[in-house]
Amino acid sequence: MVRNFEDEWEFTDDLKDPDWSRYAVYAPRVREVTDYDPSPNDQVSNDALRSILAHLPSHLQLLRPAFLHFFSTSGASTASLLLQLPLISQSLRRLRLVGPRSLSDQPPAGFTSALWEASRLPQPCLEAFEVVCRAGDKDFIEAINTCLIKHGSRIARLSIRPPFNGQLWASVISLPALQALDIAPLQDGELGRLKEVLPMIRALVAGQPQLKCFELHLSLRGEPSQSYSSYFGIIRDLMGLRNLETLKLKISLPLSLTEPQVEEMGVSWPSMRILELDTASIYGARIEREDRASQNSLSLLPYFLRSLPRLKELRVPFTYDEPLAAPQEERRGSALRTLDLKLCPEPNSHASPEQVVAYLAAVLPHTARIGSLYYSGSRRVFWSKVAEGLSDLREAAKP
Repeated sequence: MVRNFEDEWEFTDDLKDPDWSRYAVYAPRVREVTDYDPSPNDQVSNDALRSILAHLPSHLQLLRPAFLHFFSTSGASTASLLLQLPLISQSLRRLRLVGPRSLSDQPPAGFTSALWEASRLPQPCLEAFEVVCRAGDKDFIEAINTCLIKHGSRIARLSIRPPFNGQLWASVISLPALQALDIAPLQDGELGRLKEVLPMIRALVAGQPQLKCFELHLSLRGEPSQSYSSYFGIIRDLMGLRNLETLKLKISLPLSLTEPQVEEMGVSWPSMRILELDTASIYGARIEREDRASQNSLSLLPYFLRSLPRLKELRVPFTYDEPLAAPQEERRGSALRTLDLKLCPEPNSHASPEQVVAYLAAVLPHTARIGSLYYSGSRRVFWSKVAEGLSDLREAAKP
């Protein structure tokens, strides 16, 4: 075996004349097993596991990992996944299934088999459960739900992105130990309606008031009655989750916040540490972010810092179209470490990066930095100049 660049161990040779005494020492130390789609030229790890399963002496125990990660890009890796099923045991604490990204590809049958195997364990043991697949048949969804019901009393972290249905939603809102939820509660490739989504969100808030981390993906149908207040309507419903420390909303609706609304968020979420408000979702039918133009002036930034003093990371699509004067009141203590500007649209042609730098230097705490900017085009040029300018200004101010 060799250690790869991710500090993981991989089989590089077939098992020949295995030293089972060494296996007895090291096998109990294995806490994590990851299965990727095998390429035609790299079957060694699967062959090694097959040899272990076939020749393991009766007095030794098979690997009992606490974390199993199954990763499939094509939906065709069933044989490889079926090899891993004996590794599912009462020692399992985290199960992660990541399937093909295409809507046309069903998850491999091995995923469904793994879910049924986990649901048949004698006692609940899963504490973290993640299923990320763009498609799935009725049996696959039923297996997810059965696994939720089996391990519901222990599951603290849950991530389900399509497929989804009402039965799964009912199971999610009844989990008694849930602390972190990442969910896309609509069928992928489709657009939902706000009037259908709001009752689901209100049921979640009523059923899971103890949530600390919540990530929500929603692609919603544009309707004439929708306004910039619709996005904040969802935010207001979520204010019932008073213990939130992380909130990430990726909703295909226009967003326009006001100072009182930001202050209301601060009153509702005194422990908030990470806040992201995006106007597009990668799940559902594709909607361009440009069609959901942001109307959140960068002048709102001081209100976020004052209203959410524990905030460490902020990602909001701020706009900047005219020079802003620094606040007159004294800068209060803020825990902010990262201001992420990658959602910000490109300012108009008259905007100056130097003006933004001066404003941010007057508003942000000295320890805050601009997060990475990975988009391309002219807006990257503008906001990259802002990030570099603020960094240079901070460096020059050091004694």
